[in-house]
Amino acid sequence: MMKKSFLFTAAASVLCLASCSQDDFAPVQDNNENGNVTFTVSLNDKPATRAFGDGLSAKNLAYAVYDVSDTEPKLAGEGRTEFSANSLSTTLNITLANGRDYRIAFFASNQNEEGNNVYSFDAQNKKITVDYSKTHLTADQNVDQDCFFNVLQVNKDQIGSSLSVTLNRPVAQINFGTADLGEDAVKAAYGENGANLRTTLTTTAYTTLYLLDGSVDLDSEEEFTTTTPAKIIAEVDGIFPVDGYDYVHCAYVLVPKTEKSVAEVILTITGGTAVPQTVKVSNVPLQANYRTNIYGNLLTSTTDITVDKDADWSDPDYNIPIWDGSVANSLPETIDGVMELSTPAQFAKLAQEVNNGNKFQGVTVKLAADINLNNINWTPIGTNNKPFEGSFDGQGYTISNLSIIQYNNAAYAGFFGNVNESVDGLKNVKIDGINIDVRKADGATDVGGLAGHVFRSPIANISVKNVNIQSYRRTGGVVGYIYGNLDDCYAENVTIDIMLDPTNDNGDKAGAIAGYCAEAGSGVYTTKNNSAKNVSISGFRDLGGLFGMMQYTRSMENNTATDVTITVNAERNDLTSDKPENFGAIVGRWGKSGNSIVIVGENNSFLNYTFVDKDGNKIENQSGILTQEDAK
Repeated sequence: MMKKSFLFTAAASVLCLASCSQDDFAPVQDNNENGNVTFTVSLNDKPATRAFGDGLSAKNLAYAVYDVSDTEPKLAGEGRTEFSANSLSTTLNITLANGRDYRIAFFASNQNEEGNNVYSFDAQNKKITVDYSKTHLTADQNVDQDCFFNVLQVNKDQIGSSLSVTLNRPVAQINFGTADLGEDAVKAAYGENGANLRTTLTTTAYTTLYLLDGSVDLDSEEEFTTTTPAKIIAEVDGIFPVDGYDYVHCAYVLVPKTEKSVAEVILTITGGTAVPQTVKVSNVPLQANYRTNIYGNLLTSTTDITVDKDADWSDPDYNIPIWDGSVANSLPETIDGVMELSTPAQFAKLAQEVNNGNKFQGVTVKLAADINLNNINWTPIGTNNKPFEGSFDGQGYTISNLSIIQYNNAAYAGFFGNVNESVDGLKNVKIDGINIDVRKADGATDVGGLAGHVFRSPIANISVKNVNIQSYRRTGGVVGYIYGNLDDCYAENVTIDIMLDPTNDNGDKAGAIAGYCAEAGSGVYTTKNNSAKNVSISGFRDLGGLFGMMQYTRSMENNTATDVTITVNAERNDLTSDKPENFGAIVGRWGKSGNSIVIVGENNSFLNYTFVDKDGNKIENQSGILTQEDAK
């Protein structure tokens, strides 16, 4: 599985910083300032077991910026940069004009502006073309044609915000493998390890990919052939995707993203003293971001050949529904109290229904597929006075690229805004890429990636990554305010900036998991098995690595924080008569009521905690453990 992820923000990200390029693409706008956007490009992948398809060969990144504010998109600029050697990350700084909408196309490959390039990145004509005649390889030449592409819409209200985009392969990979390379007869005919073996692949594929929408020109299909010395494949890779087989050919072909293509593929085997032979395979399934493996005893028999489309190479995020901002006309039927939603437009309809007063009491909403919100401004599900009262089960699926820019008055913000009296609460979901900015919403409070305000409802088994939130108070990577159990949550790469409002005493209660963990009344709410790493929080008071404030009659155990930095915003002291206080690697402020305090259990620990006080002094603690004494 391979994907290239882009996160861009007005401030430099801390993700795997590599090479950096600065370009100014902003068109001249009267009375309109420009906004600098920093793109952090990172590659996320499971451990690679082979050279082919590990993504490292796609070291060159080309990009084109189009102004789409008017009817006809206009090229605002283009550029190129490189990933450092063996690096899976790079950054770009691009200046865009405020008040304009943009579309930015990214293409990563081993192609550059010079040389015998298979791919041509033509920003002016808004397309990428493939020249299959240049895919022939010689004995001393090895060119991996792996590549990645995506196009990102950046609306005017998103400039200066942190956004993310994922690059995936617009091509299918065709692999031929054989199990008889070690046979004596094969060695005699083709040499040891196929040293004299040549293979030529013939099939049809498309040649043009459009930059503005990622579509393939269906009129650009052509037949092509490509020749490769098998020895190159064996030496460079050596490990065929199917155990027991050796590579004899590998090729990449451009195919439509949303359609499964079927092709006839012919492999001609030559070289050495053997008589040339042909392996002809009909109805070969091809799909973008998938590889198709064709294997058998190809050098000694052309019968008994297996063909399979290997989803293990594919990134499941590639074919997920991407939101275009639309709202579904209706919601699916609720069956036995369960309603399954599988598209962003359906969740937008759910938000519309809830915010109009439908509480969905007794209904469990289940996420039935990964969804991509595409960094389009999201309307939270549930308002301050119209909550969602059903339950939500993400079933382990991922919601990506959540963006909320609020301009209205005080409102709860998150994928869910307000959740009340939910029997099963919110559980089993991952959110990757969260950007929330409520600085323009006067007095905004209760902000979280999953939910802003959750009352008498549990939260369990939630993961959030790549979180950037700017708010006023009660803010968490997972939840802003929680009155209920909060268990088994994880947060990674979290940046939260909590500011003072000139008219209110804010700038308080922020943590990577939760901003404010409320008391449990006559019972005890659990707060267990939560963890976070790579956390940066700035604010005025009540700031913790995991929890901003932990109220009494709650229990804590097995909560861990790693690599936490908390910074006091001293320059904002003139906005309040209060003094900055209450900071901690795990909990910022402990709540007490009479003899009731937090029950601190075992294994609440931290590693690498840095605190920067109001005078800029840095205090570092390598490790520590919370005990009951800390909560008294």
